[in-house]
Amino acid sequence: MGIENRTGSRNYGIKVNPEEQALDAINKEILDDPDYKEVEDLEERLQTFKAKFMEFDKDADGNIGTICYRDFISMMVGSKSSVLKLILLFEQKAKEQERPTGVAPKRDLASLP
Repeated sequence: MGIENRTGSRNYGIKVNPEEQALDAINKEILDDPDYKEVEDLEERLQTFKAKFMEFDKDADGNIGTICYRDFISMMVGSKSSVLKLILLFEQKAKEQERPTGVAPKRDLASLP
């Protein structure tokens, strides 16, 4: 069976994710808010933040620990600096510098400096 929408027709195979819809609605509010008009690449940043938020919101209740998505976005794109913003920035920088894993290639004496 499919999911019935408000007009009574069915959308076969489409599953609705209420958490993602709620976060999308908040993102739209932020995009329409003049307080955030100066934020560069706001739409792309919001999509990235939404994905990261959903990754950490394991039980899909709209909160990470004691922070809701609206407060999370406010901290991430607001004019005030926050600890969370710095943590995510450093986390991203650490991922960029990851070292290769696995067995090191064999070298001979000729390849040494």
